Amino acid sequence: MSCGQIMLVVLCILYSVNARFNNQLVYVQALWRHGDRAPKILPYPKDENTELAWPRGWAQLTNVYLLSSAIDRAIVSAQAMLRGFFPATGRDVWMEGEAWQPLPFHSLTPGQPDPESLNAAPHFLGLHKVYILVPFAITMHCSKKLLRPGHYNCPTYNELWDQQKSSLADAINKEYADVFNFLVNATGFPSVGYRQIYPLYGIVAEVIHGLPQPDWVYRRWPSHGNLTTLEIIVDLERLIQMSEFNTSEKAILRGGYIAGNWLDRALNVSMGIQTNPSKMMLFSAHDDTLTPFMFAMKINNGLLVPYAACIIMEIFATAANEFAVKVN
Repeated sequence: MSCGQIMLVVLCILYSVNARFNNQLVYVQALWRHGDRAPKILPYPKDENTELAWPRGWAQLTNVYLLSSAIDRAIVSAQAMLRGFFPATGRDVWMEGEAWQPLPFHSLTPGQPDPESLNAAPHFLGLHKVYILVPFAITMHCSKKLLRPGHYNCPTYNELWDQQKSSLADAINKEYADVFNFLVNATGFPSVGYRQIYPLYGIVAEVIHGLPQPDWVYRRWPSHGNLTTLEIIVDLERLIQMSEFNTSEKAILRGGYIAGNWLDRALNVSMGIQTNPSKMMLFSAHDDTLTPFMFAMKINNGLLVPYAACIIMEIFATAANEFAVKVN
């Protein structure tokens, strides 16, 4: 059964009505993009905002790396160690009087069931404000298909995207040749075109963090709607990302795995057979997780996914013994 067919079945079983008349919330699923980070690499060769401008390093939320076994007691001990050894100080203090800061750790779980089984082994990750251990599910095997679909090798998708990518790159390089020629001297790249859009998009993170920018970043281009150089870069990055999933086939090949995961779980809830987890399933992932997921679910808004963006599905049991689903 295709992802689209599954979605239609879910919408039929989970009869969508307004959450009223004493409807009871029985299940929640949520998928969010991680928080703010540094660029993954130096955006361009002449960029004076080097890695020294980012205390936690390229692409990272922290410089700390901690590896734990899959056993709960080791996981909990890892949390305790991070809490004691790395209290928040200076710019890392996110709330007055709060010394805890969120730090990642990693767990190896040989033999972990494929997330397709819908029953990931329970672990514990993170201490929240009052230092209560919060249950969390860590999946390792086949996690790329679920949470990093863009990093999973799918020959069928690759063939479809390669066919379109070539013509898209040619069109972009032709239309923005004047901008790209200018950017060669400004950035220090030997050449600028389609392939340089992604690293240049890292300038956005610098702007968010108030790092100084050269004048050319804000230069306006009358030949391109009077947009600034940065606005052109952002718009091209948006165009490229949307083009990766803008057909039903591409959307399903990249986002269908996690969409099916959600829809299967919703069906299980409606049939009263969802047991583990019994109340809530949460996913912390990336923009290249949310974008194909939204395309596969046909709820994409055509915009780049911002940091900390979240999709929430709430399932209600109604007074009429039916189920209602609400997606925010």
